[in-house]
Amino acid sequence: MTSGLLRAIFALSLSALLFACASSEQRQPRPELIEQADKTISSGVFSYNQADYVRAEELFTKALYLYRGIDNPEGIASSCINLARTTLSRGDTEAARQWIDSAKRVIETGGTDRLNNHVIIVSSSIAIETGEYDAAKSLLAPLLDEADKTIDLPTRLAALQNRTRIAFAENSEAAMWTERYAKLITLDETLHQARLARFRAALASDDAGSDAQFSTALAIYRSQAHRPGIAATLSEWAQRDIGHQRYDSAKNKLGRALFIRAQLMDRVNCREILVELQRVYSDTNSADRLAATRNWIEQLDAAGFDQWQQLTEAYSGYPGS
Repeated sequence: MTSGLLRAIFALSLSALLFACASSEQRQPRPELIEQADKTISSGVFSYNQADYVRAEELFTKALYLYRGIDNPEGIASSCINLARTTLSRGDTEAARQWIDSAKRVIETGGTDRLNNHVIIVSSSIAIETGEYDAAKSLLAPLLDEADKTIDLPTRLAALQNRTRIAFAENSEAAMWTERYAKLITLDETLHQARLARFRAALASDDAGSDAQFSTALAIYRSQAHRPGIAATLSEWAQRDIGHQRYDSAKNKLGRALFIRAQLMDRVNCREILVELQRVYSDTNSADRLAATRNWIEQLDAAGFDQWQQLTEAYSGYPGS
């Protein structure tokens, strides 16, 4: 697993939570139960970075159980943080909030202050997803203080990425925050480069500029096989197509994004894509497709939805078609 991949997921730097190289003492042979817990959380990181959130949640839950079995505060808090990030990635903000609150309680009582920045990043991401932008800005402010040289680059980049997301959501100083974010991105920060291209695509005033930035982002995400990034780029690009009434192009991109999100069993983003498709079919007077899409939205909203393959088959889309 590359360090770039680890840093890219809101810079959780999960490898830093594994304790493997924290001190010379820890380089000595350690008890088997600690090794087992560390390997389990490391496997969870791998699954998370493959966007296999179901498997990642299983592994982080197992790691939590193992760390609790040896009363290891840092391991317990790390597992809770990872579970918060994983459930947030599946769109379950309530579960994410509960897990991050658990992490906070362990940190407050267990003396694991070095995890505080991880908690801030994930807490701000939850606040962004729930539209609590002022709360998110307050959380991020200490990590954006350029005078504080103790904040590492992955954390600073994660904070800037989230602050830039807020700027776009509020339509306030998006260009300024995008450039602050850009200034910190190094050549090996591959996925941050892709995220930057998506921000710049949103800022572009002309189609040629926007298309070039989306193409850059898509190429990077494809090279890393980063499925959430690919799907997000296609969805954002399709929204621009819709705004310019390029409906066939929008349907193609949304179909491709939906295929990926359904593979990931990502109910929240599948629903958002279907809402965009509903908008396309309404604008193009496609009554049958509109009715079918409304039906899929209703099914997604129902408990126990499991027709992921049928959903992907209902909407086609291939690159270049």
